[in-house]
Amino acid sequence: MSETTTRHQEGIDEALARVAARIAAGAAPDDATARLALLPARAVALARPLAEQDEATLADQLEVLVFRVGDERLALALSAIVAIVRVSVVTPLPRAVAPVHGVTAWRGRPPTVLSPGGGRAIAEPGDRLVVLGDGRRAVVGLLVDGIDDTVVVKRSTLAPATAGARGAFALGISGDALLVLDSDAMLNAARPEP
Repeated sequence: MSETTTRHQEGIDEALARVAARIAAGAAPDDATARLALLPARAVALARPLAEQDEATLADQLEVLVFRVGDERLALALSAIVAIVRVSVVTPLPRAVAPVHGVTAWRGRPPTVLSPGGGRAIAEPGDRLVVLGDGRRAVVGLLVDGIDDTVVVKRSTLAPATAGARGAFALGISGDALLVLDSDAMLNAARPEP
């Protein structure tokens, strides 16, 4: 709390103590002075953020971008997303294993394009590419059908994803059946660190 806020709170506490003393001395609780003395305390309480959160609460929250691949809703941490761009040309890679779809050109780099939807044969003009990267590792693009929203999910409420290829790239599943993908796992799989 800042020094000004602390002094203001002390002033409010003193005013409340005076009102409590007046009520104890016989003043009616609905006295106009008593009601007016409560207004600053209410104003301070309402001006506070909805939830003053500690570090553990903040660490549990994850801001994610929700996107669609076919009929499925998936999500990725916003902190890992570098850009969202329209698909230009995706060059398929011979003998690539799903979810690897191919490569494309983005800012002079050839990011690996992953298709979380699996069996898509080609990228279509309306598709978008969600570009992931953290500056130290390879850039990866995810081929998506559309962008829906950004939301905050709690890591502690995520249920484990099923085993298999998809489970290897998932942080978990939210209560509303949103599959939250692990961007670090995707970046590491695209091009392992030396």
